Amino acid sequence: MDHSSDRNGGPKNKQTTTIIAAILVILGILIVAQFATQREPKDVPTRTDDGQQVETAEEEVLPPPLITDFETPDNFNDVDEAEDVINATQGKPTSGPTSERIVYGVVTDETEMDIRYFATSTYNQRQDENFVGVYRYNVNSNRWWRVYKVTYKADEGEPLRTIHVLGKEGRNLILLISPLDQELGPCDSVWIPQGEAELVLLNMDDAYGGFSPYELSQERLQIEQHNMEECRLSEDV
Repeated sequence: MDHSSDRNGGPKNKQTTTIIAAILVILGILIVAQFATQREPKDVPTRTDDGQQVETAEEEVLPPPLITDFETPDNFNDVDEAEDVINATQGKPTSGPTSERIVYGVVTDETEMDIRYFATSTYNQRQDENFVGVYRYNVNSNRWWRVYKVTYKADEGEPLRTIHVLGKEGRNLILLISPLDQELGPCDSVWIPQGEAELVLLNMDDAYGGFSPYELSQERLQIEQHNMEECRLSEDV
């Protein structure tokens, strides 16, 4: 008898059934795999790591720009106009002993060339006190901002004081606070304070938070000392 023609579950039919089942299983696996792949987020970045520590280079921190050049009021072309504007807009007389007068120095901003920084001084002889204002002034628009103000009064044993703007370091103004009646000799340097004078920094973002001391760099100190010595030697000749 020929078993290959058996319709009731002979060996040939069983083999065929097994092959079909295997194909169905494979197709099922492929369908599931394709479905899972489609559900994976496509925009999620992948990261590889070779196990080595990656060091990020730190950005170089640059020191704030330093300005140590200043003009005297005589060389400040807008001195008269600046004094008139500052006094008039505050209801003060533009001349006379009760008006504010610009004292040395006048410092130009490092980026905004129309901006000047300076201090004013007004001595009240009757009350024996000195009013000082420190200003940021625009020479084109004549607009001003008073950064700081103080009234120095004569205390027992303490001289009246005034303020001079000598330079700028970032957001700090470099100030010389000195006795009102102190006069510098021809060979003296404002950068080497004499007697009770002192160099300080005024933070324009926190003007009334107190001064901090300003230390002249060793290089600048040596230059100033050398210039003073040369000046004195030339006077002795």
